[in-house]
Amino acid sequence: MPNDKLADRKARRLLFAAQKATKYKRPGSWIATYDVADSLGLNDVDDAVKLAAARGWLEVEGGHSVRLTEAGRQLVN
Repeated sequence: MPNDKLADRKARRLLFAAQKATKYKRPGSWIATYDVADSLGLNDVDDAVKLAAARGWLEVEGGHSVRLTEAGRQLVN
């Protein structure tokens, strides 16, 4: 259970970082997963990306880029 909470926290932090990185771009803009991880000071965000995608908060492209879905944008706003 504690790992589930940690994964959820990381996924939500990931959403906020993606939102911040694309704040002045068009909705649906892609961002490099590495850039989001780097802004969070994390080396590995794969599990957080998978969780956020499974919950419908993010879309993933090729394992290297992410973008917020409408559900993800609503969650962070």
